[in-house]
Amino acid sequence: MSLNFCAIDFETGSFDRSFAIQIGLVKVLNGEIVDTFTSLIKPIERHTSIDPRAQALHGITMDDVKDAPTWPELYPTVTQFVGSLPVLAHNLSFDSGVLEAICEDAELPFPDWPVGDTLPWCRTLLRLDSHGLANVASHLGIEQGRAHRAEDDARTCALIAIQLADLTGVHSVESIGQQAMATVVKLQTRIDQLRRNRRKTPVTLFNPEELKQVLEFLATQPLPPRSLEGHQVVFTGALGILREDATVYAQQAGATVTKSVNKHTTVLVVGTARRARFFTNKLNRAVELQVQGTLKHILSEEQFYQLIDFEE
Repeated sequence: MSLNFCAIDFETGSFDRSFAIQIGLVKVLNGEIVDTFTSLIKPIERHTSIDPRAQALHGITMDDVKDAPTWPELYPTVTQFVGSLPVLAHNLSFDSGVLEAICEDAELPFPDWPVGDTLPWCRTLLRLDSHGLANVASHLGIEQGRAHRAEDDARTCALIAIQLADLTGVHSVESIGQQAMATVVKLQTRIDQLRRNRRKTPVTLFNPEELKQVLEFLATQPLPPRSLEGHQVVFTGALGILREDATVYAQQAGATVTKSVNKHTTVLVVGTARRARFFTNKLNRAVELQVQGTLKHILSEEQFYQLIDFEE
């Protein structure tokens, strides 16, 4: 198998992506893990304390990182370790955002690596209730190690990519992505047809199974660029956090939160915690507005967390 890549994971000290405190890298050649690299990172001076919520996840303290190498000191080692290999992450937008922020602070060039994201690949190829790293690892029988530690999470990401390659029968990172996209081609055609004929074909023609498939397709669509700022957000379904907390997070991210879906709604966040009733009236209305072209994004709760840099 000619499956070659590096998996990467960062841990941070807060929601601020420039507050990197650990990096993990796992190198895969010919479908086998051959090398690893991990290091704590001494943050820049403006970061003086780790958010207790972040510390509760990874257990890393300021005392742990005070004598660690800085990112400028680690940068040559990291770029040499990766070389020209493609870089994979599980939720690439987070790790690439961290990398971009710490390189910008250090006035270092952003590495020009080919990249891939195992999170959307899992969404389209596995279709689980949740596609977080721990749930995917459990589904695939992967021993995760210590969650929210960079080397262990990077190793889990690498093993997920290897299993996805086996599942799809392909031998390169690019081919995994192509196989994942192939699973939504028919749904893309269905959406395009509905958009072209929306005046003739009301969305009520969707039966529940068709609606589920459309939502699976919509979950693979790009996220709003970088933040929720300026969006009008509505929540539906049972969230894994309190609705009040989700509202505060969205508002802190610059969004307006309303209770009902209307023509001004741009983002609907769908919660499926506790196996609550999935096909809510809000969700059906949102799909109708999506087809009509007014509602821009229907997001899973996971995708919402990505936009607010929230770690479950």
